[in-house]
Amino acid sequence: MWYALRCSSGEAVDILQLSRRFITKGKIQDIFTFTFDRMKRYQGQWHIENALMFPNYIFLESKDEDINSDELKQCWDFVKAEDVPNTLFKVLPEEERFLRSLCDSSHHLKLSRGYICDGITHIDEGPLRGLECYIRKIDRHKRMARLEVPLHYVNNTMWAGLEIFYKS
Repeated sequence: MWYALRCSSGEAVDILQLSRRFITKGKIQDIFTFTFDRMKRYQGQWHIENALMFPNYIFLESKDEDINSDELKQCWDFVKAEDVPNTLFKVLPEEERFLRSLCDSSHHLKLSRGYICDGITHIDEGPLRGLECYIRKIDRHKRMARLEVPLHYVNNTMWAGLEIFYKS
């Protein structure tokens, strides 16, 4: 069972590192963030970099339904987000299945490749294959796609790396 813990802007990586250092593996089995491949051009070449898929969230994995444990209270101490109400969300089982199918075991979304033919996007390779219906916008210059996904706890918009190699 997954839980999403909302953090203040720009603090997710810091909170993740602190949580991993200080929280023992009791009721919380794993603490992670979701990342995705994105391409950036510098020094005259394209490079693949990692970026946070949900920049203001860290995720907790627990086998126990009762997450109100001492470990979680330690997490709450790291999150000093007074401007962020309702900071803990339970990830629904169908959302967890969707994210597991999209990302690999390290919670990372790899780069996808595809083409556009007669205005219709086709993904040839990568995790977005078969999920073309979720794509709402493609930025061919940045090689990214904006997806509208069925998630209730965060803004249901997320970015993914998508290289379009042909358009007719």
